[in-house]
Amino acid sequence: MRTVVSTGPGRLHLFLTAAALLECGEDVRVVTGWIPGPALLRAAAAAARWRRGGNLPARLNARAACDGFPRDRVVSCSLADGLGALVQRGAPDGPWASRARRWAWQRFGRASRRYLRDADVFHVRSGAGRGGAIAVARRRGMVVVADHSIAHPRWMASVLTDEYAKYGAPCPFRSDDPFWNLVERDCGEADVILVNSQFVADTFVEQGFSAESLRVAYLGVSREWSGLKRSYAAGGRLHVVFIGEFGVRKGAGYLLDALETLDPHRRRFALTVIGGHAEVPLLARRHRIAPEDRLLGFVDAAAVRRHLASADMFVFPSLAEGCAKAAMEAMAAGVPVIATRETGLPTLSGEHSLLVESRSVKALGEAMAMLADDENLRARIGRAGERLVTESYSWQRYGEQVSGIHASLLQGVTYV
Repeated sequence: MRTVVSTGPGRLHLFLTAAALLECGEDVRVVTGWIPGPALLRAAAAAARWRRGGNLPARLNARAACDGFPRDRVVSCSLADGLGALVQRGAPDGPWASRARRWAWQRFGRASRRYLRDADVFHVRSGAGRGGAIAVARRRGMVVVADHSIAHPRWMASVLTDEYAKYGAPCPFRSDDPFWNLVERDCGEADVILVNSQFVADTFVEQGFSAESLRVAYLGVSREWSGLKRSYAAGGRLHVVFIGEFGVRKGAGYLLDALETLDPHRRRFALTVIGGHAEVPLLARRHRIAPEDRLLGFVDAAAVRRHLASADMFVFPSLAEGCAKAAMEAMAAGVPVIATRETGLPTLSGEHSLLVESRSVKALGEAMAMLADDENLRARIGRAGERLVTESYSWQRYGEQVSGIHASLLQGVTYV
């Protein structure tokens, strides 16, 4: 099979997907956005050293990485990506920002059309098929897979609008949002929609999509995350780790409230947040962020692994995800995970993780207290989660599943 994978202006897991498909014998090429060169990477690193920190090098290195996929099989729509970024940067907040994002993705899709040739499968991140990309792929005889990795946008709007209203802020997910409507059109026009959890598939069905149009394949987790946790004995305060954008959608407010209920002075729990925290000013309107809470921002993967190795629990009470990559990596590391169904994990509650009711401070606090009080429970759940992810969710297995989906589409049969 000959496959073109289009990442859109962003990245997500698409390079890892392409590498896994290549390992399965598919002839794969990747269309992506701007890739920073070595000179810029060196300059950014030097500037960060001179200014004593900054996360620009980590961001640029993440954008430059091809995640094991051969660079000579990658083409870059740099001009379209750059113009789109400028338009989005100049757009004011609110509806104009969404229109700018829609324009940027349409521009990328239009630029990608020149590379859609000599292939059987167009595997496209949902949203990057606009600008005529899906139409051109079809005219050239390609089957289309829309790769979508978060809950259905209209489902998220129904869940999150009231949450953001509590903070006096507009919800970034709206049923009439121009960008998310564009994403939904890609999903509607594809031969199948590939999603990364059964939870995401369920949200699509709730919004009127047929189950037959959906394929579920949980993403792989690289082996470097496996077995980081060696001891479950707690030394002093218990180390609680949260990885991701620390904001409303991720349930950060509920975590802060649970900590405030359990341990307002942070004598028992130490919270470390790794990731963006642009919504912290919003959170501060309703929740207390203790001086002892560490908001680290973005760090490199090696630093993330060090924090997981020392973590006593990974807490992720998200309100809407796809399948949370950071939570899967924490499970692989052997860290006991507390999460919600909306996190999308392939896990049985009480066996591989503790699943709690979303938007429940009481349920979240009880689960955290349960783990805090029981070293044997931390060890049992941590090791069970590690076995589940390590044995069942490799990138090789993911590549085989997705390659099977591609083959079934080309053969005109239903994938099982």
